[in-house]
Amino acid sequence: MTNPHRRKRGNRTFRKILNSVASDNAVRLMGRARLANIVAKSVRGESRVRTYAIKTQALLRLTSRFPERVRIVYDFNTPRFVLVKVPIFRFGLHAPSYLFGTGQTGERLLAQSGSGGSRRVR
Repeated sequence: MTNPHRRKRGNRTFRKILNSVASDNAVRLMGRARLANIVAKSVRGESRVRTYAIKTQALLRLTSRFPERVRIVYDFNTPRFVLVKVPIFRFGLHAPSYLFGTGQTGERLLAQSGSGGSRRVR
């Protein structure tokens, strides 16, 4: 008798499916952050605050879900902000440094970044 719960060779696991759509999801999150940034620059008041919050939330999700694809750089021109970059894009977006575990000097909390890798702050 064969086990009805046994996987066949051609079946894809949930982990394989997640890995196959990971790059699309990263692109979608960065696109959402960029669009929110564009909209925020064109509106005023509470709407501007909310669209910048959407941008920051998308960047936080991008950083937490795809840490190996994100590079966080301390920007000396804007001391309270970091620059969140994804190498496949040719741009980066600013975000508040306190949300990304960096202080005024740009030092990353070691507990969040591990050994550093591609997530580093200069």
